[in-house]
Amino acid sequence: ETATSITVSPTTTTTYTVSGTNTLTGCSNITNVTVNVTPTPTVNVSATATTICEGNTTTLTLTGATNYTVTNPSQTTTGTIVLTPTTQTTYTITGEQQGCASTTQTITIDVNALPQVVTTNTTTCAGSPVTLSATGADTYNWQPTGATTNTTSVSPTTNTTYTVTGTNTVTGCTSTLTTADVTVNQLPNITANANPNT
Repeated sequence: ETATSITVSPTTTTTYTVSGTNTLTGCSNITNVTVNVTPTPTVNVSATATTICEGNTTTLTLTGATNYTVTNPSQTTTGTIVLTPTTQTTYTITGEQQGCASTTQTITIDVNALPQVVTTNTTTCAGSPVTLSATGADTYNWQPTGATTNTTSVSPTTNTTYTVTGTNTVTGCTSTLTTADVTVNQLPNITANANPNT
């Protein structure tokens, strides 16, 4: 190149030699100029879980750059970020190091819905057994009875609230707490007297 300026695009640090000549005197000189090239950062993305239950979190760990931008919504981090998506979400990540931007990386987090457990309130007489039932899951956890099936038999003597959660055995997701109120009607007090025959 013989122009006073040139455009270069080195991929690694490169030293260029420049010589100049004074056309009047014929004198020449040589100098070097070095263009330092910072490699384009390569971002690596890992997640504690790529499938979570609704309401749970997953943590992204980002390496390969100094600063990162994560979309959905847009936020910045220097290495880790905690996410709580409510539906399947794809996140886009770019990294920056010494003014150089990385190529874009993506990661998709799948979200499994929680089981919707349904039960009903009921009424019984004091001491009489009543069966509580629930639907919407595969396995259950009743408290305070400890039953793990969809039904549990109870015989409360006073008004009692029972709780149940349900788990989907395929996704491993557990429902939020559902309550079943048992209203207990007290037995009547009966008084009997025996009168002698008159």
